[in-house]
Amino acid sequence: MELMEEPEWLAILRQDVLIETRDSQILGDTTLGVVGRSAIWSLCKEFRYNSLRAMSQTVRIYERLFAGALWHGLYDDIDIALDSMKSQVLLILSCCFMLAVKSLQSAAPIRPSHIQKYLNSLGWQVTVQDVILTERNIFEIIDCHVPIYSSPEMAELLAVKVVLLPSALPELRQILRLAEFRRKELEFEVRWVSAYHRVHYGHPRVRTAHLAAGCVGLVVARSAPTEYRQAVERLARLFRVSCLYLEILTQVINIWTGTVIPKPIWLRDRQPTVSKRLRRAQYHAS
Repeated sequence: MELMEEPEWLAILRQDVLIETRDSQILGDTTLGVVGRSAIWSLCKEFRYNSLRAMSQTVRIYERLFAGALWHGLYDDIDIALDSMKSQVLLILSCCFMLAVKSLQSAAPIRPSHIQKYLNSLGWQVTVQDVILTERNIFEIIDCHVPIYSSPEMAELLAVKVVLLPSALPELRQILRLAEFRRKELEFEVRWVSAYHRVHYGHPRVRTAHLAAGCVGLVVARSAPTEYRQAVERLARLFRVSCLYLEILTQVINIWTGTVIPKPIWLRDRQPTVSKRLRRAQYHAS
């Protein structure tokens, strides 16, 4: 019996997980918080790219920039890198956004002149040449490696893998948007609950592909509770992680996005216990 060949996109996702794992080993648990993500959200809306694809890609390129800068020895640690780039943070974010838009093969790419006019309108005196040079430097520091798939694309590919109905995709995108926005707090809780249950998943941060899988698992839990267990097992096999880790991730996403999972699916043996902090977050979200 011949083994089925894995799809190309799955190999790309696994490679992406490896690259993010390397970056997390460099950055530790440092990640962009709500304030930084809000700035990127506003930037995307300013240029009428109000899509989660552009937003999530910009965040990933920005974080990969810091990992690359430390990897190449440009700075001794993350704090020095942050202080050094603080004076140019909006220019750097804008150039990361420009790269993200290009990676999405948009029919209407953002030009350096657009970024220059936008920054000048905010009181930042930069030239078109400054924008071009900054974008080129960022591209070189990240070793010309822009993520191929954004988190919404990952989620949609995984949704097909677990045979999620097309009618559930809008809900999936909404949950993923909320999870991306609150990702720093979400990752902290995943680390805490995983440590409590002694679940080792090999890195201090949640991989983007794992986040997408957790959101898919949550949508399956809500739309087809009887198929939840099978979906989690399938997703866990794809990324070679434990089912319990994905269950923890799904439950944390559930609480931080303010959604509701039908009660019966949690009435299982060895279910993850929700921490007090998670219960408080759920209370304040309600």
